[in-house]
Amino acid sequence: MTERDRGTWNQQHTSWLNRACRSASVALALLASTSFSTVALGALVCALPISAAFAQISVNAADVSALAGTTASVPISIALPAGTPCANLAFTLTVVANGGAPAVSSNATFASLVGSPSANLNYGPATVLVGWFSNFSPVLTGTAQVGTLSVPIPAGAVDGQTYTVQVINPFATSDGSTDLGNIDSGNGSITVGTPTTPGVPSATTTTPPARPTPTTGGGGAVCGNGITESGEDCDDGGTCVGGGNAGTPCIAESDCQGNGVCIGGTMASTACAAASDCPGGTCQDCVPQGGHGCAANCTTETQVVMNLQPGKVVNGTLAPGTSGSIVWTDTALGALVLPFQTGTTQTLAVGKARNGLIPLVVLAASVSFPKIDVSGLACACVRGVDDMTCGGYLTEATGDCSVTITQACSQNTDCPSGETCVHTLATDCTAGYNPGTCSGTSPQSCSADTECPTVTLPDQSTVQNCEGGVGVGVCANCRVDSDCSGLGGGTCVMHACDGRNPCTSVNGTGNSGSGFIDCAAGLEGVNLLFTEKSGGSSEPDICNPALGGPDYVPPSPAYPLCGAPPVITLYGTGPAGSAVVLDTTAIGQAVGPCTAQGTTFCTNADTYSARGAPETLPSVTGIAEGIIYNDDQTDGENICNCPTGLTGCDISECIVDAAHPNGGISMLGTVLPSGSTVCSQVPAPSITGLGIAGAFTSLSNNTTDDEVVTNLLLSE
Repeated sequence: MTERDRGTWNQQHTSWLNRACRSASVALALLASTSFSTVALGALVCALPISAAFAQISVNAADVSALAGTTASVPISIALPAGTPCANLAFTLTVVANGGAPAVSSNATFASLVGSPSANLNYGPATVLVGWFSNFSPVLTGTAQVGTLSVPIPAGAVDGQTYTVQVINPFATSDGSTDLGNIDSGNGSITVGTPTTPGVPSATTTTPPARPTPTTGGGGAVCGNGITESGEDCDDGGTCVGGGNAGTPCIAESDCQGNGVCIGGTMASTACAAASDCPGGTCQDCVPQGGHGCAANCTTETQVVMNLQPGKVVNGTLAPGTSGSIVWTDTALGALVLPFQTGTTQTLAVGKARNGLIPLVVLAASVSFPKIDVSGLACACVRGVDDMTCGGYLTEATGDCSVTITQACSQNTDCPSGETCVHTLATDCTAGYNPGTCSGTSPQSCSADTECPTVTLPDQSTVQNCEGGVGVGVCANCRVDSDCSGLGGGTCVMHACDGRNPCTSVNGTGNSGSGFIDCAAGLEGVNLLFTEKSGGSSEPDICNPALGGPDYVPPSPAYPLCGAPPVITLYGTGPAGSAVVLDTTAIGQAVGPCTAQGTTFCTNADTYSARGAPETLPSVTGIAEGIIYNDDQTDGENICNCPTGLTGCDISECIVDAAHPNGGISMLGTVLPSGSTVCSQVPAPSITGLGIAGAFTSLSNNTTDDEVVTNLLLSE
């Protein structure tokens, strides 16, 4: 293919903070199906079912101002078209600090004006979940203020700094059971300064302050300039990311060409041209990256071995305090519990705390997972991958509107009302996992895979790919250099980035993951919600495993034939010891139990074609939830926290409680215990007790059909 489609990320819902660290995605891609293809992320758009019977509705936060050290009062309203009533309502409110503004550290609170909510819960100081699950009396109509969010502004905030009040995943019914469809989220803003009277709520977002020069440490030291200054242990310079000379060393922003990459905030790891492209974060071209002794904040790294607590199964589920993965299905199989074995380990390169944050990376070569037996149906092998893309970022600066997919956009306001801007994932160029052409042969031009011959490689795998960047591609005939020995010699040259930015590591050379642990309260995005809408009864036969027989192979990716793409939402702030992580793994698989596999399976002898595709997914120390709507070709049936267990239920029946704040299937992570030496590094850094939770969904899988997968990696 001329352009590998790696899916898209949703601008409104994706909140990947500070390029997040070590991963539970080791298991996130595991069991994407019992036919054992890894999960493929598609366009991330609104997950709630859309009803054409209703005009557009919105839940809005107002724009206000407040002095530092005081409390900002933010009106929250719902806007309903004429003749449309609202009987139930739920949403999450999160306050995000923009630019250099200090994070909210005292609890924000919500006061209702329309009756006592069934749920009014804090998840960290800056996030509140609110829900009225008993019918309003009378029902809401027109434009109505439902309450006020009170936000304590840190005393250290400076006039002109801003905070975004995000309205996340609003949901409403007209009569207690009829879904009002896709609801717009109208984010508000808080500007530090002279208080103002709130105006009419509007669906606008705050423009962050101008793009700053990244600084860390005291005395004005600039991390990444190649000079070890006051407050720094080291400074190896940085790497250009996002532009025309991505991958080259740098010591200043001016050394890099073109775009940069968002560091932190709601668009982290997305290509950017200015700070306004990175709400809650910064746009940076010259990016310090750890893994070679000097951390991303210019402190000395220490290598820490992360051994996982072995998994145990007790009473049919994963025992508390152990590591493993659970596949939740709405079939006779029920829940498949996959405990991780003794000897599961990886090595982290951990920096020191600066401004309360500790950067760390996962060394790709250190990721070691014993073979995982999937209930005797298959054997899986997990590898850490130094993921590379054209430009070194995860998502492009532009994409398409979620419904009007032919309309280009760079932000939600570029799209028609009710639509979001879906940013395209960057083109993957990871060596070995992508085919190329031997330099000793004459390339055959092509514009589609079907124009290329099928080539059998020395390892007996085949390629039939039209590889190339912008414009006409060339037919592939190799994956690694040794494939070229019988084809005129030379090296295997990839063409994925032809006409694009250079192929560059996402997490830094040799790293499969990157991220931060917070030694103080306030880390954002510590809870994960992963939702996906199946096509229900409207799905074609190819999406129904029951019609495909034992050899059924699902479409890959399932979207758009078998439903909508997934939505990833990271939200909430956490206590000291929290972490938000991002990691890349590849999951290889073989049919049958692990005892039936040869001695070379899950070794370096495996061909790249048998290792699976690199997948990058987030995980958290808070709550990870997954929900599938209209599962197993059944309208109105959902896999969530149903009162009857693993049988589908109506969305209104999904039980919301402290462990399931969105009513999904959940897994709880754990923060580092108080006094952990990873922050003091006395006598040595330790991550004992850190638990990273993940969740994801997968549609139309052999045997299990639609499924939600949760997992936990708990460090000994």
